Amino acid sequence: MRAATHKGFLATAAAVVCLVLAPAAAQATSILYAATNLAEALGADDLWQYDYTLESFDHSGASHTLAILFPWESVIAIEVPLPAVGAEWTSDVVGLESPYALQPDSLLNSDGSYNAELQVATPTLPASFSVQFTWQGSGVPESQGFEVYDSGFNLVESGTTAPVPEPGTAATLLLGLALLAGHRRKRAGASY
Repeated sequence: MRAATHKGFLATAAAVVCLVLAPAAAQATSILYAATNLAEALGADDLWQYDYTLESFDHSGASHTLAILFPWESVIAIEVPLPAVGAEWTSDVVGLESPYALQPDSLLNSDGSYNAELQVATPTLPASFSVQFTWQGSGVPESQGFEVYDSGFNLVESGTTAPVPEPGTAATLLLGLALLAGHRRKRAGASY
């Protein structure tokens, strides 16, 4: 009886781990962000900074462009504070510094974007960069969409950024699994 309970627990734990890790494995590019409300720190109106970490970027060959999208309905200004990303990420667009921001345009219903072009076949990871923006949406800003383009400006991948997991999330999951195992063990002992 005890061996069956142990096997059931292991099967449950394996299923939970697969569910947690499945979204990360399904996507070639993984971008995490940590949000900071600069309005509170600096007294600026609705100014936010997102510190991004590019965890994976699985596109062979150079000249891929990464664009993080900011919706025109809720973002009115995008800034790229220095230092930006490393030398592997530049821009060959004449007149634009690298990386560059295209501002949202509410008249054209056009989203804004942060853009950086990869100049090497395999970037050094994790690559970190920051973007500041003025938020005018309701609540607080959350995940943004992103797109990856090849050198011919063909869309090769799209996805959504994800918040950096809080250390407490994994601890809570492990505590829940431990409590479940203890409950099953106690129930199995009471049935004898």
